[in-house]
Amino acid sequence: MNELTVKFNKKISLKEFDKQIPKLVENFPSKINLLIKVRVKMDYIFATLKENPNKNATDRWEWDYQ
Repeated sequence: MNELTVKFNKKISLKEFDKQIPKLVENFPSKINLLIKVRVKMDYIFATLKENPNKNATDRWEWDYQ
Protein backbone atom coordinates (compact mmCIF):
# COMPACT_ATOMS: atom_id res chain seq x y z
CA MET A 1 0.00 0.00 0.00
CA ASN A 2 1.43 3.38 -0.99
CA GLU A 3 -1.04 5.79 0.56
CA LEU A 4 -4.16 5.69 2.68
CA THR A 5 -6.55 8.62 3.11
CA VAL A 6 -9.33 8.57 5.66
CA LYS A 7 -12.11 11.11 6.11
CA PHE A 8 -13.35 11.72 9.66
CA ASN A 9 -16.37 13.76 10.69
CA LYS A 10 -15.12 16.98 12.26
CA LYS A 11 -17.14 16.16 15.39
CA ILE A 12 -14.88 13.19 16.19
CA SER A 13 -13.34 13.46 19.63
CA LEU A 14 -9.58 13.70 19.95
CA LYS A 15 -9.64 10.53 22.04
CA GLU A 16 -11.42 8.61 19.25
CA PHE A 17 -9.10 10.08 16.60
CA ASP A 18 -6.11 8.89 18.66
CA LYS A 19 -7.60 5.39 18.76
CA GLN A 20 -8.12 5.24 14.99
CA ILE A 21 -4.63 6.27 13.83
CA PRO A 22 -2.79 3.20 15.22
CA LYS A 23 -5.35 0.96 13.54
CA LEU A 24 -4.62 2.67 10.22
CA VAL A 25 -0.86 2.40 10.73
CA GLU A 26 -1.26 -1.39 10.99
CA ASN A 27 -2.06 -1.44 7.25
CA PHE A 28 1.60 -0.69 6.48
CA PRO A 29 4.64 -2.91 6.97
CA SER A 30 6.40 -2.29 10.29
CA LYS A 31 9.73 -1.47 8.59
CA ILE A 32 8.26 1.62 6.85
CA ASN A 33 8.32 5.00 8.58
CA LEU A 34 5.13 6.94 7.95
CA LEU A 35 4.19 10.55 7.36
CA ILE A 36 0.70 11.32 8.66
CA LYS A 37 -0.77 14.47 7.12
CA VAL A 38 -3.81 15.88 8.88
CA ARG A 39 -5.93 18.45 7.05
CA VAL A 40 -8.89 20.13 8.73
CA LYS A 41 -11.61 21.26 6.32
CA MET A 42 -15.04 22.82 6.89
CA ASP A 43 -16.90 19.65 7.92
CA TYR A 44 -14.25 16.92 7.83
CA ILE A 45 -10.76 15.99 8.94
CA PHE A 46 -8.62 14.14 6.42
CA ALA A 47 -5.74 11.96 7.55
CA THR A 48 -3.36 10.74 4.85
CA LEU A 49 -0.79 8.10 5.70
CA LYS A 50 2.09 7.38 3.35
CA GLU A 51 5.74 6.40 3.40
CA ASN A 52 7.80 9.20 4.90
CA PRO A 53 9.98 10.82 2.23
CA ASN A 54 12.38 11.91 5.01
CA LYS A 55 14.69 8.89 5.10
CA ASN A 56 16.46 10.32 8.17
CA ALA A 57 13.32 10.13 10.33
CA THR A 58 13.97 8.26 13.55
CA ASP A 59 10.35 7.79 14.63
CA ARG A 60 7.89 5.42 13.00
CA TRP A 61 5.32 8.23 12.70
CA GLU A 62 5.89 11.83 11.70
CA TRP A 63 2.99 14.30 11.77
CA ASP A 64 2.14 17.16 9.42
CA TYR A 65 -0.82 19.35 10.46
CA GLN A 66 -2.58 21.99 8.39
